Amino acid sequence: MKAHAQILALFAVALALRLAQIPGPVEALMRPDSSDYLRLAQSLAEGHYGDREIFRAPGYPAFLWLCQSCCIGMKAIACMQALLDCATIALTMRIARRHLGLDGLLSGWLAAINVSLAAFAVTFLSEGPFTFLLIAATTLLFEALESPDRRREASLVFCAGLAFAAALYLRAAASLYLILPLGLLLARRRALSAALLALVLALAATPWVLRNQRVAGYGGFSSVGDLNLYRYNAAALQARQEGRPFAEVQAEISSRYPDANDPQQLHQGKAKALQRIKTAPLSYAAIHLRSSLRCLPPATGDYLQNCGFMAGEQGTLAIVETQGWIAGIKHYCGGKAGVFAILVLTSLMTIGLYFAAAWGLCSCWNSESRLAGLFLAASAGYFLIIAGPAAHPRFGVPAQPFLILLAALGWQHRPRWMSELKPPSAISAEG
Repeated sequence: MKAHAQILALFAVALALRLAQIPGPVEALMRPDSSDYLRLAQSLAEGHYGDREIFRAPGYPAFLWLCQSCCIGMKAIACMQALLDCATIALTMRIARRHLGLDGLLSGWLAAINVSLAAFAVTFLSEGPFTFLLIAATTLLFEALESPDRRREASLVFCAGLAFAAALYLRAAASLYLILPLGLLLARRRALSAALLALVLALAATPWVLRNQRVAGYGGFSSVGDLNLYRYNAAALQARQEGRPFAEVQAEISSRYPDANDPQQLHQGKAKALQRIKTAPLSYAAIHLRSSLRCLPPATGDYLQNCGFMAGEQGTLAIVETQGWIAGIKHYCGGKAGVFAILVLTSLMTIGLYFAAAWGLCSCWNSESRLAGLFLAASAGYFLIIAGPAAHPRFGVPAQPFLILLAALGWQHRPRWMSELKPPSAISAEG
């Protein structure tokens, strides 16, 4: 098969897997957080942003408001997000082929059939657009590192900073992640570029920090980190220490500090949470890492829900937390053989991706790709681990392109007994 024909087939499959979720009712693409985004989009249409809203960053509500102001319906928005995810696939292929010397078609196919990317490409959540901006910024960053022209490097770093800043406005949880691109520039001895990137990020974030200070007296970009600290992190530790159900402890803490937009409650809750975590840091670290495993499974249930099928029983994550993974899988499948078969298939694909990514990291350790491999692994690890007790498969979506690139790196350095297997690019060349 010709290379261009295989690329067309790749994007046809990717788009089909994403658009297949849209024909059903719009409600199937909604999640609990979607109502907040729609509410804030409506408030933007009315000339304000919520009632002292400091919890949710304004990026995704602004995207919804802009689309709605142009008379674009909800299903059309989902289609736009599907196209945006295809752009994410294209950028992933570009990074693989141009900047890492890998098989771009292999990376593209891995992204095209990735169920987590496909599922959250069309849901009314920020994951899809955020991942696009993240990979766009990473592409610009790699372009800058390879540019021999210092002036062009500065312009590319500037554009990468704007893309990273836009991603921050979509998901405030990315704030700590921005240390990684800065570290990559410093590791490549690009101190001026790192300073420029830091300046762009600081200037871009400052207006929203000043806005939060003005409307609510909160001196931060978003309260999501503070709220998660006491409603999830400290609550999980307290539940373990007291032998109580997590949901019970969380409800108790939430009733004590119910307002995510009240700086005083946020400060008090954060102080209490830090006090508790400091009493048992190792126990908390173990809880955090174990809880983060919930980001690892494929988003099979979300994909089926988007298509209009009930994947299984509700409350699966709570069952996993209290009774373990086997009990959670039985509860999730609800005795449906078809659901179990799809879950097994997508799980095997996901496990294969993780193993290939791990092999890619190990295999590049003594090669010229070591620094790039470390950056990719750190980026994937950040999004898989940062959520802790608040973890959900959707929070692992931004990690997928980085894992895919690592897996392609692993394929390039595959063992000898696999050397006779041909990548998609070799097959297309023979065609």
